Amino acid sequence: MGRSALWTELLDRKARRNHRNLIGAIATAVAQQHLRQILGNLGVLVMGGEAYVAFKPGLTDDANNITDERTRQFLQSFVDQLAAFISRLSGREAAARAA
Repeated sequence: MGRSALWTELLDRKARRNHRNLIGAIATAVAQQHLRQILGNLGVLVMGGEAYVAFKPGLTDDANNITDERTRQFLQSFVDQLAAFISRLSGREAAARAA
């Protein structure tokens, strides 16, 4: 196999791998959305909003701290929403016990 044929084969492999990764990410997001719909139809309270974060090299440092400021702010906002959601659920539970 010549150099150009080898190079083409390597590029084709990378493209196929990236394509599989993309399909996997999309399938995961669709499955999660479907699960949220099922839970909602069953009357389970689910938090609004969604967070899809693709891991990429450099997203975290060696201590697993998020290095990208926009991603860190987005995730902090999502965690804050989760804390508020849990707080609301806790209030409902306490009110139900008092009744």
